[in-house]
Amino acid sequence: MNPANTHTYSITEMEGFMYHWLVMGGEITSGLGTETIDIKWGETMAGLIQVVIETDQGCVSDTAHLSIAINTVGIEGRSGHEIGIYPNPVQNILHISSSDRIHFSLTDLAGTTLMTTSDNQIDLSSLKEGIYIAVIRSNDRITTQKIIKQ
Repeated sequence: MNPANTHTYSITEMEGFMYHWLVMGGEITSGLGTETIDIKWGETMAGLIQVVIETDQGCVSDTAHLSIAINTVGIEGRSGHEIGIYPNPVQNILHISSSDRIHFSLTDLAGTTLMTTSDNQIDLSSLKEGIYIAVIRSNDRITTQKIIKQ
């Protein structure tokens, strides 16, 4: 890893709130649990940052996420992903539409990976109702989506 690939990311501070960060393609070097983190990026050429804010009563925010591309010049925002995820909210089977082969992983809001698969139809019937984060990799793209399980 190149020290020049370390960058700072922050969101508006709200006193008394907890910040749950998930980083793929890099490593949080400081600030875990706070509103500002430093990330040292690897050489994967793609990465993802997600943050969920939790109140002291246990209420959670929508997930804020940023997909990035790491290149020799710096870090740029990514857009234009051609991956569909439906239905959402989901009761049992989640469908992924993509013209490319995908790798799917599902995490809880604490960042724990609950399942991984390369299937385009994912059975979520065994999960409790709640909010989860789907991460879909296809070629050089990473797409994230908040999934609501009913």
